[in-house]
Amino acid sequence: MPSAITIATTTGDWLQTVCKGGPGSVYGYATIRAAGSAKHDLLLCSYPARGRASQFELRSLSEPRILATWDEHPATCAFAVGAWNERDAVFMLKGDNLVIKSAQGEPVFRTSLPDAHAFNSIAVASLNDGSTVLVASGNGYTSFHMVAVLDRTGALTFHEVEKERAYRLEVTDDGSGFQVWTRVSVWAYVKVKT
Repeated sequence: MPSAITIATTTGDWLQTVCKGGPGSVYGYATIRAAGSAKHDLLLCSYPARGRASQFELRSLSEPRILATWDEHPATCAFAVGAWNERDAVFMLKGDNLVIKSAQGEPVFRTSLPDAHAFNSIAVASLNDGSTVLVASGNGYTSFHMVAVLDRTGALTFHEVEKERAYRLEVTDDGSGFQVWTRVSVWAYVKVKT
């Protein structure tokens, strides 16, 4: 696994190389909107850190500095960045829980999420009613995926585990539904008004 990430434009022009500080190798990365700005920062997840934790490091993309670091016990690099109550946040799977933190690692929300322990990748999206969709997928030994929908208060309103690994989550153009892409099929979901 790498200990540095090269950032380039969509045409391939080099912008900068970010070297990870501290122990471990980079296992995951994402961009997250900087607080109160249209600019984005870089979030790195590395393993192993002190005490076999995973370490998250938030770095500025506009200037070479570390904005925040925090360790996660037990370790996890199953994370994604998405909107939670209209603010960018870090979503993590930890055991059978979904943990949501701010970009600086401060706890925002935590809830039980059945079967989450079986998955090692996650994607997050928002629907137009403020609901958050989470799709988690297994590793090479777990050929299943999980779909969960949480309302804006964090209540779990939908949960299912299906066969096949999922590799893509897409919200419909009108924001009222979503699609989950697997190796051989596309699952379409639409929220039904009750």
